[in-house]
Amino acid sequence: MLLPTDESINCKDFLVFQQHVVSLESVRGQDRVRILHMSSGQEHVITFPGEGYVLEDATNMEFATDELHLHYSALNVPSRIYCYDMQHRSLRMLKEQEVPCGHDPEDFVVQRVWFSGEDGVEIPTTLAYRKDLDLTCPQPTVLTGYGAYGIKEDIGFSIAALSLFEPWLHLRCWRTCVAVGF
Repeated sequence: MLLPTDESINCKDFLVFQQHVVSLESVRGQDRVRILHMSSGQEHVITFPGEGYVLEDATNMEFATDELHLHYSALNVPSRIYCYDMQHRSLRMLKEQEVPCGHDPEDFVVQRVWFSGEDGVEIPTTLAYRKDLDLTCPQPTVLTGYGAYGIKEDIGFSIAALSLFEPWLHLRCWRTCVAVGF
């Protein structure tokens, strides 16, 4: 069975199960998962709410299963492991990265904006900032990442980067987070 091709879709990875083929894809710089049921030919797509998240395979070792394990991370959301039932199309969170210093994803805005390059090609850029940031005046900015030739740098949640968003975050707290192993 072949997955249909589409030049606007970048296939990052694929997995083969007994009854399903899973394609981890990027469309206009945003990750998604496409699932094809082999015997019926039906397919469906899994996306997550919000912008600027990363989806990856979370080590699926079992061939004869309907469960797909995914690793999810966003600039404002700690890493999560989800289990998706491909037959019943249901999603449940198995684990979330603990942030020992405390963190509320709802305190942040993550948005996708587009810029035009000199050649007219649209360039996706993900912005993340605190909701209470005063956007009417210039603010310090950290720019990270790179993408070219259909390859993008996936960036997700980072405890170490919290200090860039949270002025109250004390260095001792950051050291505690790093010592835990994140």
